[in-house]
Amino acid sequence: MRWDDLPVFLAALRGGSLASAGARLTIDASTVSRRLGALERDLDVRLFDRTPAGLSPTDAALRLLPLAEQAEAAVDQLQREGQALEQEIEGEVRIACPDGVATEFMPLVLVRLKERHPALVPTLICGIAYVDLNRREADLALRTSNPRGDDLVTVKLAETKVGVFGTQALVDRWRGAELAEVPFITWDAGWAHLEDARFLASIGANVVLRANSLPAHLAAARAGLGFVVNVAESSAGLVPLVDDLGVTGALWLTAHHTMRRVPRVNAVWTVVRATFASMR
Repeated sequence: MRWDDLPVFLAALRGGSLASAGARLTIDASTVSRRLGALERDLDVRLFDRTPAGLSPTDAALRLLPLAEQAEAAVDQLQREGQALEQEIEGEVRIACPDGVATEFMPLVLVRLKERHPALVPTLICGIAYVDLNRREADLALRTSNPRGDDLVTVKLAETKVGVFGTQALVDRWRGAELAEVPFITWDAGWAHLEDARFLASIGANVVLRANSLPAHLAAARAGLGFVVNVAESSAGLVPLVDDLGVTGALWLTAHHTMRRVPRVNAVWTVVRATFASMR
C-alpha cells in the first residue's frame, strides 16, 4: 500500500465522486480511479461501488474510515511539527480570507510583507467557504466569525458597525422607506447562516439578487441594482441609507497552534496584526 493513496481514499469518501475527489486533490478523475483501484488491489477488498450517482462506499470502506482519519491526523501533525523547526522566513504561506478582505484590506498587508520578508510567497485562498486548518487546507485564516477549536490560536483584528449602502440615486429614492420595502442584494441559500443574510431574512427583505461573492454584491450595488448590508470600509463608491444597523461586524485571525510557531507563518501573523492595528 502506498501512503499517498490515503488522501485519495479520504477525498473519494468525502467528495462522493471521482470528479469531486480529483478537484480536492487537483488531479484528474481518471487518476483518482486508477489510484483507488490500486488501493483496492493492495488491500484485497472493494472500497467503493461505482454508480451513476457517484461513488458509494462499501461497508469495508466505512470500517476503514476511522483508521484512515487517524493516520491522516498523525501525518498532518508530523508535518506541522517538522515545519515548526524551520528557521528561515521564506517560502509559501497560504492565507484564507473572504473576497472582500482580499480585495479591500489584504493588498496593504501583501505590500508590507514583500518589503519586510521578500523571500515569502503568500497565496490567498479567497472566499467564504470553510477552510479546515487542522487538515492544513491553509496556514492561517481571516474569518468574520470567531472560530472555535482547542488546537487554534485566535485574535480579533477589527470590529466595526454594519450599515445599508447603495448608490446616491437609490438612497435619494428610498430614504425614509421601511427597510423591508427597499431592494436588497444578499447571499445565496448556501450562506443563509451569515449575519447579514440572517438580518435580511428577519425583516422579510425584498431581495433582487442572490450571489455567493461579496465583490459580486458590491458590483451590482454600484450598478444601482439594490442595496447591500456591509461595513463602510469596504463600500467605496456607495453611500449609506442606514449607517448603523446595530449589527457589529468583526474579523478574526486564526491559525493552528503548531503552525503559529513556524517562522514564515509567524511573520505573516505579525504583519497582518500590525497592519490592521494601524488602520484603526
